[in-house]
Amino acid sequence: MLRVLRKLSHVSYKSLSKGAILSARVENKAVKMMLGLDYSLQTRGQMSMEEKVYNAIPMITPLNPSLPATGRKGAVSLVVPSLTSRGFYGGVATAIIFAAKLAIKLKKPLRIIQTLEPGDGEGLDTFFKENDLPLRGEDVDVIDISARRYNFYGYLDLHPEDVYVVSAWWDAYLINQLPLTHRFVYLIQDFEPIFYPNSDKSALADQTYRLDSFIPVCNTELMYQHMSRRGYKHIREEGMFFEPAVSRATSGLSEKRDGKRTMFLYGRPSVDRNLFNLSLLAINEVFGTGKLAANDWEIYMAGQDNIPNISFGSGAVIKNLGKMSMEKYLEFVRTIDVAISPMMAPHPNYPTLEFSSVGAGVVTTRYETKQDLGNYSKNIVMADSSIESLSNAIIKASELTYEERIANAKEGDIGDSWDKALAPVLGKLVEELQDSLPKEGRKRPYASEDAGSAPHLPN
Repeated sequence: MLRVLRKLSHVSYKSLSKGAILSARVENKAVKMMLGLDYSLQTRGQMSMEEKVYNAIPMITPLNPSLPATGRKGAVSLVVPSLTSRGFYGGVATAIIFAAKLAIKLKKPLRIIQTLEPGDGEGLDTFFKENDLPLRGEDVDVIDISARRYNFYGYLDLHPEDVYVVSAWWDAYLINQLPLTHRFVYLIQDFEPIFYPNSDKSALADQTYRLDSFIPVCNTELMYQHMSRRGYKHIREEGMFFEPAVSRATSGLSEKRDGKRTMFLYGRPSVDRNLFNLSLLAINEVFGTGKLAANDWEIYMAGQDNIPNISFGSGAVIKNLGKMSMEKYLEFVRTIDVAISPMMAPHPNYPTLEFSSVGAGVVTTRYETKQDLGNYSKNIVMADSSIESLSNAIIKASELTYEERIANAKEGDIGDSWDKALAPVLGKLVEELQDSLPKEGRKRPYASEDAGSAPHLPN
């Protein structure tokens, strides 16, 4: 009877699974057809431009300005895609720290505006404490405008003394269309046109760098050099940059351990520029040819949930740790001998700096102006974006002794204080913001003075 029950359950499960998959496909197909995003069948004779464009590229669905609430003071307004606790890493974390320190320096409140996905800001208190910011989560006004659609207005209240900070290209696109009285601050942390194939989004991202309505601040000198050489005149002439501070384990550098050596892969297959599959092929080459013995290594990856462990013919297995909490991550980095963190982009990514700063040998990739990161740490081994070059770099990083890696970490130039990292930029930025106040004869319209100057959605 148990065998019969098991068989019936299995058959039922298979049938229901197939039905669920089919239903999901039909639903997805129908939605795309209704939105005009599927061209296998024409379901409508006509649709508005707004519906067509903003369904296809929802992140640029416009905002409408509104008057501020009575008594609201001008704030430093950070515009981010989303404020979920799982996103307090890398560029989003840097943007929050940057905006918070700017707000403190300007003696303004901080508000955070979400444009793509709603989040409740849970974890802000902890984040502020971890980064020594004298702010409380309850004092930050968290605003969600992600629900706007082509036929559903999105409003953002403006105050003449608001200072806007954006990092994503679509947020720069949106804020540029509002009738601000200040230039906004564009925190440039990556070269976003390469996130997409030659396309509308790539062209729109590129367009934002050619505006002159923002104050450019680049995360790393490498990023500034890349944007300058790309021909973005405004960024080249007026841009400033800082070198980031990285999170270090509270107990300091890595400790020498007996037993198997450890290897880490920054595993984000959903982020193409991390070269996840190329890295797997390189790791397969290293262990498959016997250059490293699989039995001598424990291999891990982290950065994204729901990825299965990866096994190799050599017997090596990469164990996925998923999206780690910051506390666990800070302890984990101290246990790694070799970290593999490719990044097909012009900046040194945070894992590269974090792992090298505590004494791991790190492999990352060259890209245009990013050819050598030895000024940060001699623990960083550069590779071309090829299987052979990556595998050779992994071998080279594994040949660094513990003593060499610790010495390199001590001698490296990777900051761990955001106050020191941002002080020069914030001082100059305050001056720039004062200079960007409206001048006589060229005052930009404010929402209540000239509502027609702002973008409006169709009725």
